[in-house]
Amino acid sequence: MKALDTNAILRTLSEVDLDDPGTTFGDVRAATKQLGGFDKGAVTLTRMRGQSPWERHMRGEELFYVISGEVQFRLLAKSAERTVTVPKGSVFIIPRGAWHRSRSKRGTIVLIVRGSEHGPVTFADDPRAVAPGDLIH
Repeated sequence: MKALDTNAILRTLSEVDLDDPGTTFGDVRAATKQLGGFDKGAVTLTRMRGQSPWERHMRGEELFYVISGEVQFRLLAKSAERTVTVPKGSVFIIPRGAWHRSRSKRGTIVLIVRGSEHGPVTFADDPRAVAPGDLIH
């Protein structure tokens, strides 16, 4: 156990532009640093802009702490959709099992705490209409 200097870690992270069609998973990895494990998940620090794919976590919640910038989250339930804007210095918790995606127009730095392993991901417009076999795991 040791304290981590997040400012030093942030200096090593490039910003990933999720809206750039040329962005690769390698670019996403270069913009994200896993700080450690947390229960069955992880704590990560990321520097990003643009819109993420849809994802969900069936075995745990996901906490976002917005260090800089602003993030807009879209959440989907069976029959409803909700959008929440989370400013710098705020925390937002995604409920277990909720499809969600994030968007940051100007760029953001976010600390993410996931209590479970990562769930399915999709770039489809509506993840609820995607066949389970077509999801990325």
